[in-house]
Amino acid sequence: WRDFRERLGRQVEGARAPVRRQLQNAGSDRDAVVDTLRKVEMLAGPDNHVIAPIVQRLVASEGKADLLIEEVVSAIANKESRQLNQEDYGRASGILEVIQSLSPPAGRITVVMPDGSRKEFPVFEHEQATTEICNLIQTWQSAFGLSPEQMASLLLGVVFSAEQVPKAEEGAR
Repeated sequence: WRDFRERLGRQVEGARAPVRRQLQNAGSDRDAVVDTLRKVEMLAGPDNHVIAPIVQRLVASEGKADLLIEEVVSAIANKESRQLNQEDYGRASGILEVIQSLSPPAGRITVVMPDGSRKEFPVFEHEQATTEICNLIQTWQSAFGLSPEQMASLLLGVVFSAEQVPKAEEGAR
């Protein structure tokens, strides 16, 4: 009997190991994991039907499971922790791996372009430039009747355009 229990324990631990590695990168507690999932949920958009329910179930679980790993796998599998099997741990590992690949890196700004490509750059601050840019944006929004979303779309399109935007003539400034 002891030999069977040891083999079963190794098998269960073998199923948990990949999930445990993924969780180490996603966060050390439930709140950190939820925060990571929420970032990816925002990136996935409002029509995402995979990550949003996982986040909702994990938030609703309120730490009911004995271990974080069981709580996360339960949320992903949509099962109680006592019902989890090896397949649930494998699925959870795969989903967590994908979530990590989509998760925006800390200290960087990520922009997803219309073609699906991602642009990443470091957070940058310049108080004077920010003030002047904000003033110009407000002027443009008023002059052209643009919403914040329309303005952001135009600005990102211009800044990240592969084609060069024609420069204004010196006399027009």
